[in-house]
Amino acid sequence: MSIGGVLLIQCKAYLEKPRALIEQDNGNRDKIEVLLKDPSKGYIDLDNHFEMKRFIESGRFEASSMQMTITITNNEQTIIGFDFPSAYNIWSDYLEAVEQVMNVGRTSRMYGIDPMRLEMRWTKENQVHLVIRNDFERDMIYVDCMLPGHDLLESMLQALHHLWSKLLEYGIEEKYRDELPWIERLLNRIRLDKAKST
Repeated sequence: MSIGGVLLIQCKAYLEKPRALIEQDNGNRDKIEVLLKDPSKGYIDLDNHFEMKRFIESGRFEASSMQMTITITNNEQTIIGFDFPSAYNIWSDYLEAVEQVMNVGRTSRMYGIDPMRLEMRWTKENQVHLVIRNDFERDMIYVDCMLPGHDLLESMLQALHHLWSKLLEYGIEEKYRDELPWIERLLNRIRLDKAKST
């Protein structure tokens, strides 16, 4: 659902900040101590030009191996926040998951490289059942919710499009420019399907 064209579901990608930068920014306090008080201090907002420039120039940034998170809120209720574990190149897992849901109605795949599994299933009510669970202990479930399907997939794709648009703006290798047309094709598909369903 959206109000005035604004999606109630909001997804946003953040890059994990290196330990040295976290401690430098917080009076050399230990990273764990800092993050226990405020997990958001462990991440860099892509729209923060100063933080991104410093991260890239630190030599610790590599576009092929990004430790990151994608937060999800629904009508201002947090589904995945900064206290949820970050994951290695999770943008790729989400992108492939969204495409698979659009093509066959469901997906089940690893969430990053940790023993966690991302599951999404499209229902006949145009909802998506989103589950993230421990891959070894199936009863250990971290996220389990039903969300408006079109809005969730569109917002995820918007977050991924913003991620790669900003990284290209900050001057990463041109070879990564190929990610944008893929995301844009899926965005056009989900928006068209959403228009047909209303």
